[in-house]
Amino acid sequence: MSFVELQVQIADQYKLVDEHRKKRDQYNQKTRELMRESKQLREDRVKFIEQAKNEQKKRDEMNSKVREYKEQRKALSEEIKKARERLNELKQGRNELEDNSPSKIPTKRLMRELKDSEWIIQTTVMSLDKERELVKKIAKLEAQLEEKTTSQNKINEFQSKIIEEAASLEAIKAKLEHSHQKVIDYAKKAQEHHDQMEKLFSKAKEFEKRADELYKQFLEVKKLADDEHQKAVKIYEKIDILKKAINDLKKTEEEEKQRRIDVKLEEKEKVAVQKLKEKRKKLTMEEFRILVEKGLI
Repeated sequence: MSFVELQVQIADQYKLVDEHRKKRDQYNQKTRELMRESKQLREDRVKFIEQAKNEQKKRDEMNSKVREYKEQRKALSEEIKKARERLNELKQGRNELEDNSPSKIPTKRLMRELKDSEWIIQTTVMSLDKERELVKKIAKLEAQLEEKTTSQNKINEFQSKIIEEAASLEAIKAKLEHSHQKVIDYAKKAQEHHDQMEKLFSKAKEFEKRADELYKQFLEVKKLADDEHQKAVKIYEKIDILKKAINDLKKTEEEEKQRRIDVKLEEKEKVAVQKLKEKRKKLTMEEFRILVEKGLI
């Protein structure tokens, strides 16, 4: 292959190198874009996870409140149970007193009979027997009134305690209702934070999936870029071989040229030596120089 043909091949190979380098650079630009986008997606994913964890923390705080008010509600329910038991006991005690009342005659009636009897004994002239009988009646009425009053006082005492216990029961019921509403409210808030947390985690997962897909594309495009680079490297190797062939060709041509020069010099040297021996022909300047360089003169 001639020098010109080798030069043409090298030029063609350089064109191929430029093509592969352009493709490689395009692929590398694409890999940078993919990596930048993938990095941004992963950064956004981290933000979503942080937000999700914040929602998770708030949800756990709400659930802690739910447990707190559930415990409170449970304790209040137990208090209500005990308060109802005490109220029932008081009502039962009051009812027993009313059932065992010493006289079924109303107090007002007894008091009226007592006043009437006292008025009669004070204003009416009667026999001794009749007066004694009326005194006994007054004493009996007084005894019935005292016993009735004592019994009613006990009944009233029970009734006061019943009213007090009933008021206490209603107050506990109000507290229970408050605690129950708090359980509902905090449970609702906990669910809202939980739903938001799941949405954010789901979003983070989507971003992670997309980032993984982009990274996969990055690896594929990077391989294409590496392939184009390797193709360019192989062409450079081929160019080096062609350049070596040119250098070898130049070296061969130079060696051949030098050989021809040496042959001519050798021929001139023989002519000059012959002239020197014969001493009849005049040496040229070149012949003289050759003989000097050879150390013949």
